[in-house]
Amino acid sequence: MTSPELVQCYRSMAGVSRRMVEAAKANDWDLLLAHNGDLVGLRERIAASSGDGIRLSPPERDEVISLITEMQDHDRLIREITGPLRDSLRELLSRKDRSLDLHRAYGSFRQQP
Repeated sequence: MTSPELVQCYRSMAGVSRRMVEAAKANDWDLLLAHNGDLVGLRERIAASSGDGIRLSPPERDEVISLITEMQDHDRLIREITGPLRDSLRELLSRKDRSLDLHRAYGSFRQQP
């Protein structure tokens, strides 16, 4: 991979992370997960080229730093949007687990009508 290709990968990643924010804001979880898969693919492509000795010029390095910062901001926004939902689901599943545990423990003592 050349340095311009590497920078383009980061640009693509930033674009995908922007779309992930939009999907999260729209509560479109399927689209969010699909975009996450795209992001993983790009990240793996960059990781695979890490041993290639790619040297970025100072302007390229500055752009990559800016893109990474942008993606970190997107990640924070996505976590803010999805956090409450994740916590609600965790609580719901926890209650369901407790209910199943109680049923397993005491269900056999239930009186028949």
